[in-house]
Amino acid sequence: MSNMSLIWFGIVLLSGSWLFLTSVITPANNLNGLLFILAGCFCNIISVRKMHIGQIDNKYYFICLPIMICSLFIPFPYNIGFLFILIGILAIALRDYLKLFSGIGIGFVVSGFILIIQTAVLPLFFKFSIVYRHLDFLTPFIFLLLKILGLKCTWHQNSFFIQSVEEVFKFTPLVENLAVNLSLNLFLGTLIIVLLFVRHHRCKWIVFVITTSIVYLLIRFVGIIILYLDFQFIDVFWNPWVCILSFVPLIFIFVKYVPLVN
Repeated sequence: MSNMSLIWFGIVLLSGSWLFLTSVITPANNLNGLLFILAGCFCNIISVRKMHIGQIDNKYYFICLPIMICSLFIPFPYNIGFLFILIGILAIALRDYLKLFSGIGIGFVVSGFILIIQTAVLPLFFKFSIVYRHLDFLTPFIFLLLKILGLKCTWHQNSFFIQSVEEVFKFTPLVENLAVNLSLNLFLGTLIIVLLFVRHHRCKWIVFVITTSIVYLLIRFVGIIILYLDFQFIDVFWNPWVCILSFVPLIFIFVKYVPLVN
């Protein structure tokens, strides 16, 4: 596994941080969220540490002014991305004094850009999750996967029922049950990485990422259902730690197949 592969884990850490920084499903935990962001940024810095930036016209540094204004007036935690870009630009400006600053600056800028894009989409997701909380169109696909796995289940009114030894369990595809918020953030981060660090056939790899993510989302939900049937721990559907860990296999798929520039 190359050093650039760490950038995929940087994405999952940055994306997972929002599960702790926002209180949409579970109470906010700013400490955990910040630790995830710092760990994700560290992975990105390690990945791009050998990259260097040439001479930059000083006029481009004036972009720091609007970024600084945004970082001051946008509330926490939505200003973190802007702060990271400021740190990154400062490190890049000092790269002539220490070459290491170039890679550090790029890592901070990439991390900040990912966080800003995710921040911009969050309000749209919140509105979407209220209006379209029930994802009924996914029910037949999930039902088919359950039948393939040999589970005794029936499908009625966009919900499915699974028979266990003691009782019948009802499941309905919901935004929070399928971890759509984390999936969306992962997709946004992955899209940015493909656009920045895939050299050839970007459209093909974007289609690959979209298709793989959708299929994995369904398979993951079925796996979470089976986990619940075994342990009957209801928090398994929206516990932040479980959600983040459950997407690690998807990251390994991207590490294996998506070619990044070294």
